[in-house]
Amino acid sequence: MGEIRKRIRIQKGKKNIIINALVDTGSTTSAINTKLAKRLGMESYGLRLGEAIDGRVVKGRLSIAMVRIGRNTIPTKFIILDKLPDKVVLGQDFFQDHDIKFDFKNDKFIIPQRFRKRRLRL
Repeated sequence: MGEIRKRIRIQKGKKNIIINALVDTGSTTSAINTKLAKRLGMESYGLRLGEAIDGRVVKGRLSIAMVRIGRNTIPTKFIILDKLPDKVVLGQDFFQDHDIKFDFKNDKFIIPQRFRKRRLRL
């Protein structure tokens, strides 16, 4: 099985960017690289230690941004990492915190109704 990347929009205030995020259900946390976080104006509010797959301890800063997938908007916690090889990783916390599933067979997110934008009909 290869890598799964999905097109998402990350918003912080009035700034936003469309990017292909790595869907990594083996990663315990979602992460964003420092360069992209700065470009979006993401402020950090704490320090978090984690463990890389090779056993190294990595240090990052916590932040929150909105992730838009289609018409769905989801507040998402990210760890800002200096040496993240991908620009954005959506990890287990993204899926567990919001009851989001990923349908690997059909290559799509299954997002709960509460995140869907509703259109008003007049």
